[in-house]
Amino acid sequence: MFAGADLWLNRYTKIFILDPSGNRQPLSDFTSEQADLLRRALNYPIRQNFLIAAKAIASHHWIPRGERRPVTLIDLNGKRAGTTGESLYWMAPFGARGPEDRWQWPLEIEYWKLSYDPLTRRAHSTLAETFRFRPEEL
Repeated sequence: MFAGADLWLNRYTKIFILDPSGNRQPLSDFTSEQADLLRRALNYPIRQNFLIAAKAIASHHWIPRGERRPVTLIDLNGKRAGTTGESLYWMAPFGARGPEDRWQWPLEIEYWKLSYDPLTRRAHSTLAETFRFRPEEL
């Protein structure tokens, strides 16, 4: 995969910890270093660049931020249409992990692209690729 002519502003990631029961917990509130590495990976979106960002993410402890939150549904007009029966924790970094404290969970990074359809005058997101990193890689 090669970098496209579009800007990194038209690309974004969704990052999840996969817990032991197979549920995906979304990560939020990245450190400035982690956010910078993710932006760099979006400039040239290959597995190796996302692995560098994933290692920086795994170098910290992550804790749930508040209570579980229901997943919100959005309609075609961008308005809230309700919630699903599923609820998730939003995970936030909480201190650096020591060298003897090994990362234990798979980490998943979804790489998304925004595009604009001039005929419908609507932007839409497309999942370009999903990178899954095993704990031993991190």
